Amino acid sequence: MNKEQEGSWIRFDFEQARAKHLLFKTRLRSILYGASLDETPVVSHLECSVGKWIYGHALSAYADIAEMHELEQVHTTLHTVAKKLVDLYKAGKVTEARIGLDEMEGIADRLVKLLSTVEALVLINNPAEQEGSPANAIVINLKELEELQRLNQDLDRRIKEQSNDLSEARERFELVAKATQDAIWDWNLLTDDMWWNEGFKELFGYSEKEKGATIEAWTSRLHPEDREWVVKSIHAVIDEGGTQWLAEYRFARKDGGYATVLDRGYILHDENGKPYRMLGSMQDITERKKNEELLIQKDKNFRNIINTAPVAMLIFNGPDMIFDTVNRSMLKLINKTEAVIGKPLLEVLPEIKSHSIITNLNTVYETGEPYVNDERRVPFISHGLVEWRYFKLAFTAVNESGKITGVMVVATEVTEQVTARIKVEESNKEFKFVTDFMPQIIWATKPDGYHEFYNKRWYDYTGLTYDQSKDTGWNTVLHPDDQQRAGEAWKHSLETGNPYEIEYRFKRFDGKYRWFLGRALPLKDEAGKIYKWYGTCTDIDDQKKASDLLEEKVKERTRDLENQKNLLDNILENSSNGISVSELIKDEQGKVYDARTILANASAVKSVGIPKEVYLSKRALEMDPNIFNSPYGQACIETLESGNPSLIQYYLEAAGRWLELTLSKMDDNHLIHIFTDVTSNKKSQLELERTIRELKRSNSNLEDFAYAASHDLKEPIRKIRTFSDRLKNNLAGRLSEEDQHYFQRMEKATERMQLLINDLLEFSHASTTNTSLENIDLNKKVLQVLEDLEVAVAEKNAQIIAETLPTIKGHRRQIQQVFQNLITNALKFSQPGVRPVIIITASVVGEAEAHPDHPEIDENRKYNLIEITDNGIGFDQAYADQIFKMFQRLHGKAEYEGTGIGLAIVRKVVENHKGFIRAESQPGKGTTFKIFFPIE
Repeated sequence: MNKEQEGSWIRFDFEQARAKHLLFKTRLRSILYGASLDETPVVSHLECSVGKWIYGHALSAYADIAEMHELEQVHTTLHTVAKKLVDLYKAGKVTEARIGLDEMEGIADRLVKLLSTVEALVLINNPAEQEGSPANAIVINLKELEELQRLNQDLDRRIKEQSNDLSEARERFELVAKATQDAIWDWNLLTDDMWWNEGFKELFGYSEKEKGATIEAWTSRLHPEDREWVVKSIHAVIDEGGTQWLAEYRFARKDGGYATVLDRGYILHDENGKPYRMLGSMQDITERKKNEELLIQKDKNFRNIINTAPVAMLIFNGPDMIFDTVNRSMLKLINKTEAVIGKPLLEVLPEIKSHSIITNLNTVYETGEPYVNDERRVPFISHGLVEWRYFKLAFTAVNESGKITGVMVVATEVTEQVTARIKVEESNKEFKFVTDFMPQIIWATKPDGYHEFYNKRWYDYTGLTYDQSKDTGWNTVLHPDDQQRAGEAWKHSLETGNPYEIEYRFKRFDGKYRWFLGRALPLKDEAGKIYKWYGTCTDIDDQKKASDLLEEKVKERTRDLENQKNLLDNILENSSNGISVSELIKDEQGKVYDARTILANASAVKSVGIPKEVYLSKRALEMDPNIFNSPYGQACIETLESGNPSLIQYYLEAAGRWLELTLSKMDDNHLIHIFTDVTSNKKSQLELERTIRELKRSNSNLEDFAYAASHDLKEPIRKIRTFSDRLKNNLAGRLSEEDQHYFQRMEKATERMQLLINDLLEFSHASTTNTSLENIDLNKKVLQVLEDLEVAVAEKNAQIIAETLPTIKGHRRQIQQVFQNLITNALKFSQPGVRPVIIITASVVGEAEAHPDHPEIDENRKYNLIEITDNGIGFDQAYADQIFKMFQRLHGKAEYEGTGIGLAIVRKVVENHKGFIRAESQPGKGTTFKIFFPIE
């Protein structure tokens, strides 16, 4: 091959590489516009025709040319970008993939330039013949040219179609942006420009001018509490290369309110992965949010009801019956803990896997039909053994938005009841076996009197069958003269539950009658409800005949009783107290609705001031329609129901008298009334109460006077002190020692008078009840008092130790008086030469500690106990009460200054707060003041 031929071949070789490269770009563009092609030569730099030329020929043939190596690197980068674009296209990010073609075009241009550069260098260097052998040349054949032409034609068609589609899509987007109720937005991430559709105005009320065209128009309208986290969240998605953003936040309306919106955004990236645009929509979910919160609250309330329900309840979720909600009663019933929540039923209770209860649960879940069973036998594993228990079960489908999501279970264990019933059935068999051998007639009825059982003795005596005897069949053998009496007695027992006892005659199978003693008692449950009657009939015919012999004696005894009755009547008629008997009239439910007097002595008639014939003939409501609303009427009903006697004073308006009545129960329908005319005593009592009210008013006036007098006396004392000081100053140097002594005595007397007036004024304040209560932190109050007494504490070098004190309800100024007077008192009465130590503690005590001598007081009452203890001179405990009285002093004025009013003020303040104070002391061992404030 000559040089000219060799150069021509080289040019042909590189032209073929350029053509293959063009085929690669066309294939890539066709793939990104929807063509179904083999993507391997596009995404793999080794499978590409140019790649095969580079690695199979050119890289070794032109190894000494540096640009050839750069060409290989650019070719590899080109396919890497191509693979990224294909992956984006497959992921549905078509726009991003097609935009990436521009980036790839730049790399492709670099590849073509490098091909030209390498070609030129090869021609200059004239490489060896074997290196440029046509056998190794890259060849593009006719088929590839035809494919390139077909791909170009197909690509043109697809671009044209997709351009039309894009135009339609843009038009459709504009229509959607106008038609949707959502606010559509378009954010240019490069310029921060922002576009909004008409929905923004509809949702938030802003005009076209008010919308704003930058991202600031959006961020500035975020709720202040949401702004920081929303902005951070959207930038986090953008910065991390994410493609989707979702947030729920509050956005300002033009009217000043806030809408809750659900905002979705989609981020577009260029071929380098750089975000350049973001599209999104804002949906107003304010009402939906409110409804969701309401549903959440309802669900919370519903689950709270379940959790606090006294019956065992739980909710299973899903077809696997996952424990969703279970209350304490249910956990206790199945002997499990809250760890079962979130676990399937069969994992928690594997022992019921093959039990039909699983089928029942599934049926309720699938059909929505409820299931109820009053006596379901269910196995449980206890201590490794299967234990069968009985339950009353109710399964109900849980329906949310028309879809069954679970099953609610309500369970009540009835194992004891069922076991008891089974035992009763077994006992009934034993009962029949035993009663059949008894000589008496034994029978049993239902609560309504239906006879359902007779023993063998009945059938042997009467000759009747069960069908002839059941229900009221027993009446057929009863003597005709006894039927009405026996029926009424039996009816009364059924209605009242009272024991049944009667003597009657039964006809024997041979037609003869014999006397029987019939007795029956009701069998009641724990609630007192009758669920069966058991009776016996004992043959007393022989005893009955013998009793006739005693009849005469009975008559004699009856005459004696009659005489006793006459004696009792005489006592009633001659008694000075009114005595009457009333019958309480009840409705069918046993409730008292009226009454009448059936017996009254002369004193009773006189006391009520009503003619006897009216008193005994009229009902209570006829004489006083409101009688049962009065305290007297209520006392009558209370005594009848409880059986406890009552004592009440009642003003009888018709007679204008006060009566004191003692009410006693005679039986379930009758009361005995014993009353005395206490009109004169009552008038005295009312007069006394009026006098007490007047006394309280007088005391109040005296307190007001003391307050005013103490206040008005301050001015004269002040003038005395002022003029005394002036006189003393004017006579300075001219006063004898005796005159100066007189001035000193006058000043001290004035100071004592001033102190006394101040204390009287403070006592007046303490005596004035202040209804305005507030919370007082005693810790702060003690600190304030110590600040006021700072000089006195320093002079005494006193140590004050105060523990943590409670907060109480009280009058701020009066509470300060308490602590100020008690601490001042402790400082004043300290021991000479001993550093005063004052300790203030607090605790909560009960009624027993507060009132150890009065155990009848409510034991549940609690008190805040404040103790103030000092190490002062103390006093004899015999004077513990005297020290709280006005002007009471245990020491002379020469020893300790004071007015004797301070502790009286303390007691008055404590009493104002419904508390009380005690002092405990010993001479030389200090004093403890204990203050009890009731805890409201």
